[in-house]
Amino acid sequence: MPLALDPAGVTEPIVAGVGDPALAGYEFDALLDKNITDALRRERLAFHNLDVLERLADPRVGELIAVPGGDHGFVYRARFRADGGYDGGPVWGRLASAWRCCLAEFGPIDWDVEVYSSGHEWPRALSLPGTVLISHRLPASSVGAQWLYVLHELLHQWFGARIRLAPASHARWEAWVDAIAWTIAARVLGAEADQIYATVYKRQMVTSEPGLAERGSLVLAARRILRDDDAGLARFAAATTEAERRARARLPRTVADAPPLDAMKGPSDAV
Repeated sequence: MPLALDPAGVTEPIVAGVGDPALAGYEFDALLDKNITDALRRERLAFHNLDVLERLADPRVGELIAVPGGDHGFVYRARFRADGGYDGGPVWGRLASAWRCCLAEFGPIDWDVEVYSSGHEWPRALSLPGTVLISHRLPASSVGAQWLYVLHELLHQWFGARIRLAPASHARWEAWVDAIAWTIAARVLGAEADQIYATVYKRQMVTSEPGLAERGSLVLAARRILRDDDAGLARFAAATTEAERRARARLPRTVADAPPLDAMKGPSDAV
């Protein structure tokens, strides 16, 4: 029998499926149920994304986040609005321009995205529908935090939130999202950004960590495809539009396999 969810006692962020004891009885991919939705509505929380999940055709427990009220080390960073607006400090002003590029390329989403940071030990950055979480280890003023982490997680609002992604192609999807972030950043920041991204992923290719080396190779291959194919981003946009159509028809969102990638033979033409 699943345990009852009690946000009143929460002093850690609830991210369903990653070990919170209040959700230990739930499968990560289980559907939201009345027990959870009633509890979240009853208690005072600083933030939860239940309202966003309820706009999706098949909301899952594993996409739920609830941030406790009170001072538990959480810092509100910014809000990227569905209308393209941005509420936050000037340090992320150019990232707001990238957000508007994403909306123009991949179509509207009908929720805002709030960004929080915390000292809690989750992955350095995590995206859930309507929410991006970043670690305090990523200073808000850091170029790397903004363009390699936050932009990537914002893109998951389309690729992961609007479209459900096939777990079997997780590595390829992550590479595609990196390459899309690179493409958007180059539009906003210019050629210098192109060189910086290329350097990051070329270095990954020569690391002794096989998974990281493969990731670098896949990202470089994906970026080359998007650079050379004017319709490349449009195909991704079409997939998100179809997912939105299905959601509005109360059908399950698409569980999408990532488009295949052939790893590059060499990094020389990556940019």
